[in-house]
Amino acid sequence: MTMNVYTGDLGLDDGIPRNVYALDTTEMELVAGRDGPNPPLLLEVGDVVQLPDNLGSVSFDGLLRFASLDIAYNPGGIWVLAFSMLALFALMASLLIPRRRVWVRQLEDGTIELAALARGDDAKLDDFLLTVKTRIENEIAK
Repeated sequence: MTMNVYTGDLGLDDGIPRNVYALDTTEMELVAGRDGPNPPLLLEVGDVVQLPDNLGSVSFDGLLRFASLDIAYNPGGIWVLAFSMLALFALMASLLIPRRRVWVRQLEDGTIELAALARGDDAKLDDFLLTVKTRIENEIAK
């Protein structure tokens, strides 16, 4: 372990909350460290090192290893998957199925007029109109 040593007031008596994991060293004096007057302290497990300027001693007694486990259970996950697949299927269907508008009108003399409009190019529109006209004529003939 490498350790830098600072001296000064941490400001704990000011009543201002401080971050435990980030030491504000702007108002402190570096005693031992990379840019300090003394080199940083190097400690291995079991070492005891005297701090510079008779500030005391530091011991590195050991290193405890911890495992962080995160177990989660989400019962709604299957529903999210099912509905997202349904939405994807609906999107694919809306993009792949040709959309057409068809108007049918029967005139007074009995003839049938058809008109159709396709969104985009539809090469099978004429065949579709003939199929619709044939079915309508067959229904009227019955």
